[in-house]
Amino acid sequence: LLLTSLLFVIGIYGILSRREGISIIISSEIIVNAAIINFISAANFYSALNGVSYALITLIMIVFETVVFIALMVVFSRT
Repeated sequence: LLLTSLLFVIGIYGILSRREGISIIISSEIIVNAAIINFISAANFYSALNGVSYALITLIMIVFETVVFIALMVVFSRT
């Protein structure tokens, strides 16, 4: 829980202190990774696979979000 809290604080600091789009994406990825680690550790603690499945779904969603955001940044940077 300490690791996930530290990752979450680092991600929030990165979002609040940066202005570039890529830095904000990386910081949001750090926050989501903290949540994923939390899901997996809770699943391990309770001996259930629900946390792992939530973590996989969250990971897939954040990958698609990042791809769309980077594509939008490329499109808007060309014009």
